[in-house]
Amino acid sequence: MASHHIAVATAWELPAPTMASRTVIPRFLLPLQGPLWRGVRIPLSQNIHIRFASSADPPPKPAVLDKPAKFNPPSHGSRLKRKAPPRHYGPELTPSEIAAQKRRDYPGLMAPEGSWAHWFWHSRLLHTFITM
Repeated sequence: MASHHIAVATAWELPAPTMASRTVIPRFLLPLQGPLWRGVRIPLSQNIHIRFASSADPPPKPAVLDKPAKFNPPSHGSRLKRKAPPRHYGPELTPSEIAAQKRRDYPGLMAPEGSWAHWFWHSRLLHTFITM
């Protein structure tokens, strides 16, 4: 049995362009409504006027609401102040724990009050002397 090969030219394997060949560009790259896609030639001398406007009446404008007598804040506003959620889980801190946190030196934060570093950074007299 003889095998027959059928040559199929895909978009990537088009033959070299000749005068008889009209489509050299792959069809999926062409515009969908263009004259090359439809195979129709439009003479350049013909003036074609296409009106891109609707003839229907514009939709009615929305009704304007009256100004309220007082400010009524939105119920789900993005900037409404709500009760601050707890910043930590667990029971409330005791006063001694809060005082210990104020004395502790945390990296990346300003020095705690009462320390030498706090005095250095907040001393107006020292900064005035350095500036002079």
